[in-house]
Amino acid sequence: MSMQNTGPGDERYGAFHYSCSLKTGEKEQRFVVGTAALSIFTLLRMHEVTGEQKYLDSAVIAGDWLLTMQRDNGSMVPYVRYNGESWVKGKLESFLYNGQVLSALSKLYAETKDQKYYEASKKIADRHAAKYEAEKGYIEDEYREKNPISNAWIVMSLIDFYKVSGDDRYKSVIFELSSLILENQNTDSENLEYRGGWQGAYSTSGMGWIGEVMADLYRFCLEEGESFCEQYKAAVVEDMRWIIQHGIFDENSHVSENFERAKGGIVWNGSEKYVRTDSVCHALNGFSRIYGYLEDKVLLSLPGKTVQDIVSGFGKAEYHQTEP
Repeated sequence: MSMQNTGPGDERYGAFHYSCSLKTGEKEQRFVVGTAALSIFTLLRMHEVTGEQKYLDSAVIAGDWLLTMQRDNGSMVPYVRYNGESWVKGKLESFLYNGQVLSALSKLYAETKDQKYYEASKKIADRHAAKYEAEKGYIEDEYREKNPISNAWIVMSLIDFYKVSGDDRYKSVIFELSSLILENQNTDSENLEYRGGWQGAYSTSGMGWIGEVMADLYRFCLEEGESFCEQYKAAVVEDMRWIIQHGIFDENSHVSENFERAKGGIVWNGSEKYVRTDSVCHALNGFSRIYGYLEDKVLLSLPGKTVQDIVSGFGKAEYHQTEP
């Protein structure tokens, strides 16, 4: 909360500084709509858990700043930053930021019942729905080509808006677009290194995020009484198995330069073995959301050689299959 701009009369009142220097404490003069939106998620949850008004107040002024960053067509100005002489705004459109803001404002409306948040949310939801209905496939923004990560944000944010609107138009887009995302999961049993991952996503952060969305989609599907929900659960299990393969544990501690810091973390991908917090958070969110629906059995089991086989001689070792 110390990163929130609360200067009276400031046009950026309610926004959050994007970063600060750990050495000097100086806050970056850059305010990103995604940072405010994601902070609203946490603030509303903290208000729910603690009942303390300060968290809701902080979320409200962050939401009010987001309203000032919305264009007439519903899309969001991605950021505003100080270039040393003046404040400049980003010009490109990001579906990640649009989706994050749609989710945040939908949640804020659900909490406050303030109509201005609903109206702003609907502009974004309608823009997303119209673009999908025109394409009937993945849609793309001005930051990235068509990919499952951005489109997963559209699915997640429309779930949040559907919960406050009840309009079946959005539910249709949710399930149609999620079916396309499912088709992009790698289910090739002959390629265990990549099975469970998603085409168009190349990091554990992106993979974890899609798994997180699929887990929420599974619960949403059950709540709506649909008959095809198990496919989402199966997708999350495959995704979590892929992510577990990229974890840092005692058995593979040698791959980390700082094992004590990295232990339990998720490396970025198969070749870049450093741990990022967002990878860990997405993985944990996806796993914790699906955990209660899993049967009591091993989630991941891979065949391998015993130590005795490895040291007993070249060309003579037999593979030892672990118990399923």
